[in-house]
Amino acid sequence: MIRTKLKRLFGILIIVIMTGCSTTTPHPNEVAAVSQVMITRTPTPPLRLPTFSEGFLSGLYKSYPALLSYGPKPDEEKMVQLVPPTIPDFGEILAQEIYKDIPKAFKAWPTTKLSTQASSESIRPGDTATLEVSISKQYASWVHGHLMTFAQITLYSASGEVLMKEKIHVNSLYVQGSKKVDEIAQKGNSVLMSEYQLASSEIVRKLAEQLTLLGFR
Repeated sequence: MIRTKLKRLFGILIIVIMTGCSTTTPHPNEVAAVSQVMITRTPTPPLRLPTFSEGFLSGLYKSYPALLSYGPKPDEEKMVQLVPPTIPDFGEILAQEIYKDIPKAFKAWPTTKLSTQASSESIRPGDTATLEVSISKQYASWVHGHLMTFAQITLYSASGEVLMKEKIHVNSLYVQGSKKVDEIAQKGNSVLMSEYQLASSEIVRKLAEQLTLLGFR
C-alpha cells in the first residue's frame, strides 16, 4: 500500500519536473466571457547598477547572510539608480509589445485597448477585463553585467476576479543577442533600448504560453 502511494507520488513528481510549475490554471468559462481587454501598467522602478564592491557584498549577503552578521552589509542607496526619462521606460515598452504582439498570437483574442499612462493604483474598468503589467524590479547583474528583469502580469475579469497572476523573470545572459548593460553611461541608451526589447520579447513569449493554458485560443 505504502509502496504504491510512493510510486504514484514519484510519478507525479517526475511529471512536475518535466513540465515545470505554473500558477495558471484553466478558466475556459471566464475566458469565453472576455470580450474586451484593457492593458494597464504600474510605474516602473529604477534600473539599479551596483558598483563591483556593492554588488559583491549584496550577492554574498544574500547567499551567506551569516558570514556578514557582524560585518559590512550592502548599501542599496549607494547603487546607481536610473529612472525614466533618463533611460527608456521598460514598463511602457513591455505594455506596448504586449498590446502589439499578444493579439496576433491568438485567433480569437478580444478587442484590446492600451492605457498610455502608468498608475500606482489598479485601474479596472467595470465593463472590461484588465491585463495589468507591473515591473517588480530590474538591475544589471554585477556578476555578468547583463540585464535582469522581473515582471508580474495579472489578468482581471470585468468583475475584478483574478484569472491569472504570473511572475516572469528574464536573465538576459541567456537571451541570444544580449549585451552587457553595466556601463550605460559609456554605451548610451541605444544599447539599453535593445536589451529592453529583447527582454520584453521573452516576457511576451512566456506570457502567451500562460494565456494559452488559461484558455485563450
